[in-house]
Amino acid sequence: MTDREFCKLYELSRPFYERIAFSYMYDKEEARDIVTDCFLYLWRHRHEVEDRNIKGYLYFAVHNRCLSCLRSKIAVQNLSGGDRYIPMKFSFSSDRLLGICRNRPAEFLRQAVREN
Repeated sequence: MTDREFCKLYELSRPFYERIAFSYMYDKEEARDIVTDCFLYLWRHRHEVEDRNIKGYLYFAVHNRCLSCLRSKIAVQNLSGGDRYIPMKFSFSSDRLLGICRNRPAEFLRQAVREN
């Protein structure tokens, strides 16, 4: 992947991946950071990633990074004894995270909205 191809990919697809990350995180800055990290990782490892499915690679990279961030938030919540120290819009239980991991984020997020 050349510099020019990477820049074009970044400019054209960044908003798409930010929307995906936002659908998990409900925080625009955090979603932007996740997507930026994924693109940065792609750039650093561009010679290891096959050119034929970079968009799919990025999708799963963003998806997995979001899940990792949510898991970290749950762990910190559990250690702190609640969610008062964690600036999250919704408090996620392990069951909700399991549902997200099974690629059903919309259903669980709608449920969280109804409960809060």
